[in-house]
Amino acid sequence: MTACACVTDTIINFPLESDDLQPDTNEINKLRQHYERLMYTAVLHATKQSFWALKDRLSSKQGAGVIVMQRPFFEVYIYIYIYIYIYILCV
Repeated sequence: MTACACVTDTIINFPLESDDLQPDTNEINKLRQHYERLMYTAVLHATKQSFWALKDRLSSKQGAGVIVMQRPFFEVYIYIYIYIYIYILCV
């Protein structure tokens, strides 16, 4: 269970003085979306920083003041596949 799910479960299941008061599901969804966005941004930032650090370590420091074109140390190909399955039940 994620930390965000624990927090939202605690909010939903917290005993209130009045039964009329209930947490708003829209606000809970906004909270989840906020933390999902923060997590995505943190992972993206950490990945970019790691790649920049790797690039700095692998790049050549030769040719002081002279631009030297070299082939990359390695190439990365990333493929993202999104599968959407739609099942239509005919009755």
